[in-house]
Amino acid sequence: MALEVSTSGGMVHLLADPALYIPQSSTLVVSDLHIGKAGHFRKNGIAVPASTTMQDMRRLSELFKRIPAKEVVFLGDMGHSDVNNEWRAFADVIRDFSDRTFILTRGNHDREVSGLYRQMGIDEVVSSIQRGGFCLSHEPIESKLFNITGHEHPAVLIKGKARQSLRMPCFYFLEHRAVMPAFLRFSGHYVISPSKDMRVFPVVEQTVMALSSS
Repeated sequence: MALEVSTSGGMVHLLADPALYIPQSSTLVVSDLHIGKAGHFRKNGIAVPASTTMQDMRRLSELFKRIPAKEVVFLGDMGHSDVNNEWRAFADVIRDFSDRTFILTRGNHDREVSGLYRQMGIDEVVSSIQRGGFCLSHEPIESKLFNITGHEHPAVLIKGKARQSLRMPCFYFLEHRAVMPAFLRFSGHYVISPSKDMRVFPVVEQTVMALSSS
C-alpha cells in the first residue's frame, strides 16, 4: 500500500518494495539494485545464497506488474560487478516489460562496457533527469527542483520495549531533497539519526510508515 508524501516538487507515492512513484509523470523510481553483488561475493568465497538475487528479481517483476508506469528510472548503482547470471535474470525481467522506457541515472558502481546497458534493455543512460518538479540522480546535485537520490542505503533504528531495536530501511525527506532506500535486500545500510528538519519513513514488513518526530 502506497504512502502519499507532499514535497515542493509535487506528490510522490512511497512503496514498500521499496520504490517511489511520481504520478504526475507516471514514473516509477528504483534505487541501488547492485545486480551481481551476491554472485561477486560468492566468487570471492563469501557464502551468499544464490536464491537472494532471484528473490529480488521476482520482487522487481511483481512491482512492474502492480505499478503500470510509463517509465522506470533506476537511480544509479544498477550494477555491481562484471556480467554474470544475475545480470541475465535482470535482462529477462526487463524484456518482459518492453512496453516501458527504462532509464539509468549513472551511479559510482555503473560502468558502461560495450553497450552492456543497451543490451540489457536500458533505453537511456544519463547523469540526471528531470520529471515535472523533480530532479532524479544517484547522488545529490545542485538543482532548483526537488532532488530525489539514492546511494546512501539509509536505515533507521526503531526502538521497542525492553530495550529492543530494529534496523529498518527507510526513505527520508529534507526540505529540497529525498533519499531512497536500496531495492537490494542484500545490502549494507547507513543508519541515520533523524533530525527536526527531516521526515523519515521506515519500511516495516510490507508497509511504509511515518516515523513520529516525538
